[in-house]
Amino acid sequence: MIDIALKNMWQRKTRTGLTVVAIAVCIMLFLVLSTATGTMDEMFAASSGQFAGQMFVKTPSAQSAAEFPPVSSSLTMEKANALMNVSGIDTARSAPLLLVQLQASMFQNGPPQVIAVGIPEGKEKAYYGDAAFGNGTGRLAGNDQVVLGNYAAYTYFKANVGDRITIQDHDFTVVGIADYTGSIITDGMVLMPLPVAQEIFSRPGVSTVLLAASSDDKVDSVGAAVTGQFPELQVMTQGDMDSTLDSMASMTHTFMGMINLTMLIVAGVVTLMVMFMSVSERTKEFGMLRAIGARRSKILALVLEESVIVCIVGSVLGILLSFLMMQFLFGGTLFSLETTAKAVIFMTVIGVIAGLIPAYRSAKIQPLEAIRYE
Repeated sequence: MIDIALKNMWQRKTRTGLTVVAIAVCIMLFLVLSTATGTMDEMFAASSGQFAGQMFVKTPSAQSAAEFPPVSSSLTMEKANALMNVSGIDTARSAPLLLVQLQASMFQNGPPQVIAVGIPEGKEKAYYGDAAFGNGTGRLAGNDQVVLGNYAAYTYFKANVGDRITIQDHDFTVVGIADYTGSIITDGMVLMPLPVAQEIFSRPGVSTVLLAASSDDKVDSVGAAVTGQFPELQVMTQGDMDSTLDSMASMTHTFMGMINLTMLIVAGVVTLMVMFMSVSERTKEFGMLRAIGARRSKILALVLEESVIVCIVGSVLGILLSFLMMQFLFGGTLFSLETTAKAVIFMTVIGVIAGLIPAYRSAKIQPLEAIRYE
């Protein structure tokens, strides 16, 4: 039966090819969008956890959408210095920051993919926390030095330790690259001395002040002290960061979900139409098979085999295309077996249903009537 199915598919190679392409495109889009959404969730979760016990002090945002980190905020150095003197803070984990987006997020309203961070020398760890440096150092020791996150180094600048990179016409030497953390904040960071960042970006002040309480039980009291002394400013606590990232993720989930649903509907309809037309055109052939003694179950089994083969070939092609697309977009991030199985099962079910419905109708009619079918 399989050799007959393969021969029939080869005789109708144009329609078979179109069906395979439709299934492959559907699976590719489903895998890419699903993996992008999953990657975003992991990045956002890691980004929020990075600042556990810390808080951003910023000016009220003029943007309607939630923002993290507070890139659009602006504080004078006088106010930043005053914030650094609030009682109860851990000065080693607190620092004024100048944040400038270098590459926008690949997710809707998400944190910048690459961000320049002006920070006083010796305070770098306040920003990247426990990130490890297997390549170079995480400490700045000169105005022409930068410390890069993993994504910023290898994907955005394509640089290694010791290389020279240019930002805003200013040349820097890469002195350290953080190991991959999964946090979009750390992996996309470009740490540079605060005075240099202020000069090259023409920003005399800072964006925000990152404050850490001296102990976990003093987080609320530090936040209250800041609010009491600086009522015109806002405090973004760990809970606020989680809420902001959840809001960003929710918008992206909705957007991705609509695209995914539309894609599945369109691809499913295209596959149904191609399979339906392909099988309907063979009504006369099925009548001949019935006339020479073939049972209805044999005809249905023949169509089922062809449908499964087409779906498997389309799935393999779609997975290969997805792998290439993921390499291009995420530098090698692979989709999960669960997501792959969902896509393959969905398209296989669509393909089998699309083939069996017209085959069942054809097998039911009388052989003489089927032979006269045009």
